[in-house]
Amino acid sequence: MSKQGYIEVARSLYAAYTTPTSENSLSRLLDDILEYPAEFEKSGLTARAFLNDFVLRHYPNEMAIKTSFVDNVLLRQGGTNVSVFEFPVGESRVDICKINGCSAAFEIKTDLDSFKRLEKQLVDYYDVFEYVSVIISENRWQTLLEFVPDYCGIYSYRQHKNGRYKFNLRKSPVKQSVFDSRKQLSIIPKSMLVSEMKIDKSKSISEVVDYCLSSRNKEEVNRLFKRYLKQRYCKHWEFLKKHRDDILEIDYEWFFRNNLEPSIIY
Repeated sequence: MSKQGYIEVARSLYAAYTTPTSENSLSRLLDDILEYPAEFEKSGLTARAFLNDFVLRHYPNEMAIKTSFVDNVLLRQGGTNVSVFEFPVGESRVDICKINGCSAAFEIKTDLDSFKRLEKQLVDYYDVFEYVSVIISENRWQTLLEFVPDYCGIYSYRQHKNGRYKFNLRKSPVKQSVFDSRKQLSIIPKSMLVSEMKIDKSKSISEVVDYCLSSRNKEEVNRLFKRYLKQRYCKHWEFLKKHRDDILEIDYEWFFRNNLEPSIIY
């Protein structure tokens, strides 16, 4: 099979895959899509594990880069940081964000992506996060320089022969401190704002936000925003960290969101 053939098969497998799918159904899926089903039979792997490895090796899409970045960068940083998958900000959705003492956003641009939406995405991210970085393939990172501000960080990645990825920090992000406080507050639930401000919960969300803006400065709003993210997603992140050895990369995000014991699904 040609390299492009492997890519197309891996793309089809990924498009058809869902985490709750049974092992028997996945075996049938492999039989239907693989050009050489004997490749699976000789592997000695379960259908799910084979599909996971096949996709990671042959289809360098956002999921593959994201989970590899979590494994090889974020989890190795240790500390009390909390990371979040696919977090909505304004009209964008950041691929990964991390909150510790500071907040950081990471946008992935694979070789399958263009830079068409990047400018708008970075504007949204800088409205609420202190650090922003773009993760991009090794052969494109220098091209990226003309599309991002000087204070934006850049990580490059390359794929090893075993299908795994290695990341290099090409340009460190510079901390920013000018935020859109209203946008940060719009992300925080009304119940938390009411409790924090000790105001009447019968007020509308717009009234609550206006009150927060009039009674808290930008630094205080930013601290509240980071505290909310840590409280909201700490349990999910700790669950993924605890069970990571029992979860396949293709399923990281699903288990992060659902927090079900892997043995229930696998």
